[in-house]
Amino acid sequence: MLCKPATPKEIAGRIEALTVHYWDRQRDEASSRIYVRDWVDDMGEVPADILEAACVAWRRSDARFMPTPGQLLKLAGEIQYWREFYLQRAIRLLKASEG
Repeated sequence: MLCKPATPKEIAGRIEALTVHYWDRQRDEASSRIYVRDWVDDMGEVPADILEAACVAWRRSDARFMPTPGQLLKLAGEIQYWREFYLQRAIRLLKASEG
């Protein structure tokens, strides 16, 4: 099942919210734009609900630092895998109960 990727605004909002918990330095305006643009580029294929779940999972973990895009992509991939696994399992069970 394919989900619509998050919009750049949704990605920027999630990353900005996550950054608040781990911010350790100030960036000038130009650097901040580059930072957000790179995150938007890296997360561009991730559905908004999966991105949100990955950010929440990271924030609730024992991690003490902001994740890299790769770390968040890995976590998002695991969440998406299990959501799709259980969706397909539910579909098979429903079909089996109908037949």
